[in-house]
Amino acid sequence: MEEVESVNGADEKLWLFGKEDIENSPSREKNIQSSTERRIIASCARFVLEVGAALEVPQLTRCAAIKLMQRFYLMESMSRHSPPAVASACLFIACKVQECVKRLRDVIYWSIKIKTRSEQFPKGEDLLEESSRFQAEKKLVLLKERDVLRVLNFDYDVDLPFKYIIQLVKLYGTSAQQQKDLIQYAWNFVNDSLLTSIHMEYKEMDIATAALHLAMLYSNHELKKVHGEPWYTHYGIDPKTMVEICNRMLEHYDVEV
Repeated sequence: MEEVESVNGADEKLWLFGKEDIENSPSREKNIQSSTERRIIASCARFVLEVGAALEVPQLTRCAAIKLMQRFYLMESMSRHSPPAVASACLFIACKVQECVKRLRDVIYWSIKIKTRSEQFPKGEDLLEESSRFQAEKKLVLLKERDVLRVLNFDYDVDLPFKYIIQLVKLYGTSAQQQKDLIQYAWNFVNDSLLTSIHMEYKEMDIATAALHLAMLYSNHELKKVHGEPWYTHYGIDPKTMVEICNRMLEHYDVEV
C-alpha cells in the first residue's frame, strides 16, 4: 500500500454539485442520456487507472485525474470534447501537479495502446511517435489539456478521502492488523466509488467515514471510542448522510445498509 499524502489542500466546497446539477449536466442538455453519461465516465475512469498503472503513476495521482475529469464534464458536454482525450489530458495534468511528471509521448503511447488494443496495427506502426495517428492523438490531448485548464479556471487542486481514512483508523484502531484490514477494505470501496459521481456530491471527509463504515461491516472489525465519542463523529458527519453515501457506494451490488 502506498504512502498517502494530501493533495494541495483544495477547497472542495467550490467543486461540490447538487443532484440537480448532475442530472442537468451539459451532456444531458445535448441529449446524451444519463445512463450513457454514467457509463462513459466510468469507462474513462477505468482508462485513467489503467494508463496510469502502465506509466507507474501513483494511485493518488490517478484518482486526482479522475476527479478533474468529472469536474470538467459537469461544466462541458461530452458531445464537444472527446472523453478518452480529456481523460488522457487530465492524467497528464495530474502528473504535473503531483510532481510525478511523465513525458507526453509516454502518456500518448499508452493511451493509444490501451484504447486500441483490440486492433491489429501493421507492426505497431501507429505507436511510433512519427506516425500520423500518434501525432494526431498528441495534438488532441494538448488541445484538451488547454480546455481542461481553461474550464476549471486553472484550479486543479483536489481533495481525496485516503488520508482521512488513515487518520480515523490510527486514532480509533485497536491493533496493527485491524488497521491494515480496515484501510484496505475502505480503500477498495473508495476506488470503486470513483467510477461514480459520489466525489462530486459529498465532502471527502464524509466519503472516508462512509467507506470506513462499510469496511467495518465487511471485515467484522470494530473501532474503539475515544473520550467516550464514537469514531464516526470525528469529522462531524450526519449519520443519515453516512448511510446515504454507503448505499450509493453499494448501488451496483444491489445492497443496502
